[in-house]
Amino acid sequence: ALMPGAPLVHPDAASYGLTVDPAGAPGAALAPGPNISSSHMQRFGDLERGFVQADRIFEHTFTIPAVHQGYLEPHACLVRAEATGQMDVWLTNKSPFFTREDLSQATGVPERQVRVHLAPLGGEFGGKGSLMDAAVAYHLARATGRPVKMVMTYAEELSSSNPRHDALVTLRTGVSSDGR
Repeated sequence: ALMPGAPLVHPDAASYGLTVDPAGAPGAALAPGPNISSSHMQRFGDLERGFVQADRIFEHTFTIPAVHQGYLEPHACLVRAEATGQMDVWLTNKSPFFTREDLSQATGVPERQVRVHLAPLGGEFGGKGSLMDAAVAYHLARATGRPVKMVMTYAEELSSSNPRHDALVTLRTGVSSDGR
């Protein structure tokens, strides 16, 4: 999808109403090129002045592959859907407030009726911030009237969880002869 001439994955992306434009203009460019989902630039200090004063300037591009975090415990959840509309969810997740918001959006249950109970979490290395199967478990619990527990196998973790994204990083650095 990133090769020159590749067909656009979302040719009408500007019509989605999504934006990364700081002014919030609907339909602003989502990324700097076709089929790129996001881009981020960081600058520190007065770059122009720093590069003029630099004795040496280095610019390198690094490719970083996607990789699974390798946490030991799998994604797991237990969801109870009450007849009153209340949802209780126990899961291995680091982001209870995002989880509550995401579950509300995914299921249509108002946030005030979603209670998130966090299970002990070991080293998650950035991999335990998404819902995974919690929304599916909610719908199953609602349909059956019984709590539903879902635990991913390690094969499922490796094939369908959210690994660290791949990245292409370009770093331009100016240094002076005195090491600054």
